[in-house]
Amino acid sequence: MLARSAESLYWMARYLERAEHLSLLLEVQLNALVDRPIRELSFGWHRIFKHLQAQPPAEGEMDSSAFSDDESLADAYTLADGLTFESRNEYSLWSCFSRARENARQSRHRISEQMWSCLNLSYLQFRETKLTHIWQDEPQQFYIELVEAINTFFGMASVSMFRDEGWDFMQLGKTIEHLQLRANLLSIQAQDSPELPADGSRDFEWTSLLYAYRAVWAYQRIYGIDIETDTALDMLVTNSDLPNSLMYGITRADERLHGLGTAPDAKAGDSALRVSGRLKSLIEHEWPETDDRVRMLSLITTLADRLHERIASAWFNYHTENAARQV
Repeated sequence: MLARSAESLYWMARYLERAEHLSLLLEVQLNALVDRPIRELSFGWHRIFKHLQAQPPAEGEMDSSAFSDDESLADAYTLADGLTFESRNEYSLWSCFSRARENARQSRHRISEQMWSCLNLSYLQFRETKLTHIWQDEPQQFYIELVEAINTFFGMASVSMFRDEGWDFMQLGKTIEHLQLRANLLSIQAQDSPELPADGSRDFEWTSLLYAYRAVWAYQRIYGIDIETDTALDMLVTNSDLPNSLMYGITRADERLHGLGTAPDAKAGDSALRVSGRLKSLIEHEWPETDDRVRMLSLITTLADRLHERIASAWFNYHTENAARQV
């Protein structure tokens, strides 16, 4: 398989996974506009922008002490618009969707007709939408529908895409993006949560995170309705039955890497396998014993980033002299 085709499929899946992740965060954030205090809304916006390593549109827009309720609503409009429709913002949903479609176009011969039609239709509908069209009603519904469109695309892929290396690289990209995003978000949450007062604010921020991870029902089923911070964090890191946990993500990534076999750059491929094995061991064996969860999450985030770099070196950016086989 050509390296450029493999890389296009890998990044197509990554951008769609990123769009789904941000859509879930924005859905939760906009739902909170209904009844949450400004302090909590400010924390939620800070969490999103820090997670994306991005700056808000204007300095001071997230200072909760400066806002009345009406001003906070206007501020939410500006922030949501920048994160959703701003084409100059590389982190926006529109940028993610556009790049996913372009990567799909470049690998058009590797995906099914149904996949292309599904993605292209969603792209065209997104292109015709502005925040002014959705804000007056229930803006969170737009993000719900966008998540459904992305899930439909991957569902269509599961029933129509040939199970060759193209499928493997698409699944690997989705899994690596999943792992990097969720490790980074948990790291930020663990760092910033102690700054919240020990009242309903801290409870809300962890409940909202569980909603963004689609894990509220699972948590309540296992532990009851009261959200305990340490218990929630443990579940989001180590529970292998939870699809959005770090353990679930690294297990799937490790399986995909082993399934690909020898990489064109065998040395980099072996390094990727070592990093994935180290990540799995870290979560499975060292996390339960650690006294410094913030440091451990920072290490997991660093290793997840390194895993992507090793994959890119092994399968996409390899040197010809190191190639074990032609792709």
